[in-house]
Amino acid sequence: MGFDDLAKGQWTEAVAQHIRQVRTLSDALDALLVQPPTRESVLAVVTQADKMLLAADAATLAMEKHAKTDAVQLVGTAGRQRMLSQRMAKNYTLAAAGWDSKALQAQLASDAVQFQQGLATLAAAPLSTPGIRDELGLGESQWVFFAAALQRKADARSLETVATTSERMLEVMDRLTGLYDAALKDGLG
Repeated sequence: MGFDDLAKGQWTEAVAQHIRQVRTLSDALDALLVQPPTRESVLAVVTQADKMLLAADAATLAMEKHAKTDAVQLVGTAGRQRMLSQRMAKNYTLAAAGWDSKALQAQLASDAVQFQQGLATLAAAPLSTPGIRDELGLGESQWVFFAAALQRKADARSLETVATTSERMLEVMDRLTGLYDAALKDGLG
């Protein structure tokens, strides 16, 4: 779903404002992405992407609150898992590139805890189909590999492992998000 689709929703003004803010931050990020890669331009992209991510998370939470159903929150939780997996991979890569810091390591640790909590929330949810249960089991298995990769000292092989396992995790969480969304639309939630 893109910004134009989101703009067509029947949102409260507060939710609509969140969506506009994310779009503005996204446009600013797009403008930064065309710059030649330098240490400064990469840092500007990382900073802008983090701002956009925080705004997108706030918008998602506002949409979930607006919807007021547990099933919609499950779609949001599954979707958030995608973001967390990718942010952990990004931060691991930044640390490996020499941009490590206490704040970066704290974010990595916090994201790992939040990811585990998200898996537990999804596993405990009453909304379930055989496809959801299968995909959630696969996600839990992939998390074991991804978490182990994130604990390794950064070198060429570990960077490749983190990239591969984070992409697998993204694929699983993307399918899981779609399954929850389909179950919601089918009236199972």
